[in-house]
Amino acid sequence: MRNLVYIFIICTFFSCRKKEMMNLDYEEVKFSGNYQPTVSSINVVENFLPINECFYQNNFVDLIGYIPNGLKYSWYKINEESENTFLSNDSIFRTSKRGNYQLKLEYYKEGEEELDTTINISLTHCSTYIEIPSSFTPDNDGQFDKWSPISSGVSSLYTRILDSDGNILLESETLEPSFSGSYSGVSLPSGTYHYYLSGSYKSGYIFEKEGSFELVR
Repeated sequence: MRNLVYIFIICTFFSCRKKEMMNLDYEEVKFSGNYQPTVSSINVVENFLPINECFYQNNFVDLIGYIPNGLKYSWYKINEESENTFLSNDSIFRTSKRGNYQLKLEYYKEGEEELDTTINISLTHCSTYIEIPSSFTPDNDGQFDKWSPISSGVSSLYTRILDSDGNILLESETLEPSFSGSYSGVSLPSGTYHYYLSGSYKSGYIFEKEGSFELVR
């Protein structure tokens, strides 16, 4: 019975230790003066259903309302505290602003009277972030076996990992770098290792971050 208690205490401690290892850092960012905005598109009339989509900040999105049998297109910006604002009668509306929009569409079907429908569109900004694990445990238990940043909306990324003597252990330009805790097939010892990251987000912001993490065996 005493052995079972000891095992339970050890396993419980180790589980808690694993959770502590995922404390994450966040980087500072600044806007790139050379950024060229992109244009994405959303077909808002594919199913005539409400639309909830995101696009990246500092970019444009084309809301496509065209249908072959369309007669009239009326785009509005939905305002919570005032009347809706009319925007355009074009079949495609381009915007760089998040918020709630509405398309009032008049169209026809052969052999039927003219029809109309209203489509509501909600636009938000897609998330952009990169989070850095503070430690990892390469023990093949399926939890934090590799050091790898967690990111969203990253368009380019350079990663460099060094040991305490400044030797480069990993250089990567992939969007999902991964460090296994070994170098040239040899497992590295427990200790403090250092990282340097630089890259850009799809929103036009660039980031640069450096710090350290723990390899725990």
